[in-house]
Amino acid sequence: MMTFLKNNLMFVATLSVLNVVAVSCGDVVAPSLTASEAADLVSNAVVSGTEGLTVQVEDMSSLATTYLSYCNQALDSSVTRTGGTAPRSYAYTFDWDWLLTCNQVGVPTKMDFSWASDGTYSLAAMNSDDAAEGTFAVTGLQPSITILTFNGKYVRTGTQNFTGRNAKSTTSTLEMTVLNLTYDEGQDEITGGTAEIELTGAVTGGSSFSFTGTLTFNGNQSATLVINGTSYPISW
Repeated sequence: MMTFLKNNLMFVATLSVLNVVAVSCGDVVAPSLTASEAADLVSNAVVSGTEGLTVQVEDMSSLATTYLSYCNQALDSSVTRTGGTAPRSYAYTFDWDWLLTCNQVGVPTKMDFSWASDGTYSLAAMNSDDAAEGTFAVTGLQPSITILTFNGKYVRTGTQNFTGRNAKSTTSTLEMTVLNLTYDEGQDEITGGTAEIELTGAVTGGSSFSFTGTLTFNGNQSATLVINGTSYPISW
């Protein structure tokens, strides 16, 4: 009788273990994008080392000051840029279009910019193959003003590969609505402004994601990104 009970208990215990293993094997968690990884993706779309928004602001500022005498003329240009030091590298092509509006006495009042870019960047923790476009209005072009003000929208779409322990691939669309971003021509530096952030996409073989946040430009080549109530410092 004791032998029967012992064997029966062992059989029940074995079934319990098998059930646990079965549940564990079936309970696979789909990969997702964390808020911290979302912040990295946004940061890389902003900083100069990956040809982000800050570079385009510098380019627009340079073009605005160079072509201040070309009133009411539609102009365009393009450039290809490659660079970086391992493990960071980038290669992008940019196409620009712009139009300077002047008042009746020839004083510049606004420059409208649009651009498109296409390329790749590679970092130690991730790489991206993406395209971007922007539409901006630049004011503060009068000769007596040295602070340019930018308002517009910047959209960057593409695929990213995150490496390391939490390796994953994503497709993403990042939209930034830029409000009153200021650029000091004397200092060659962004000095203020904000951007509303919306990041959407999906992880390959995993879940979709959606993040919103705000980006505040602080000056001194820095900004603060807030996603889900957490602040992430950005510098370039």
